[in-house]
Amino acid sequence: LGAQNVFWEEIGAYTGEVSAAQLKDIGAKGAIVGHSERRALFGETPITAAKRAELAWRSDLHVIFCIGESKEERKIPPLPLCGGNRWELEEHPAHLCSIFR
Repeated sequence: LGAQNVFWEEIGAYTGEVSAAQLKDIGAKGAIVGHSERRALFGETPITAAKRAELAWRSDLHVIFCIGESKEERKIPPLPLCGGNRWELEEHPAHLCSIFR
């Protein structure tokens, strides 16, 4: 059992969001983060996706980290982050790579 999203905070009232603890309570083993629909429809950014992935990882959930791209993004040369993904992390470029080590 897996989830299509997970929130980056451990506790608190965040309407519409699901915490890692809630997912684990129902038996989920993992979560998808950074899906292209989340980015396109809800403004998900590389930073928020990394925050979601980090909390899921620390909560012992398997993480499927989507690094999809639009047609425009495919035209941009790959960046040398985590094997050449095309997302540019504005604040901490090494952060995303470090959470998966």
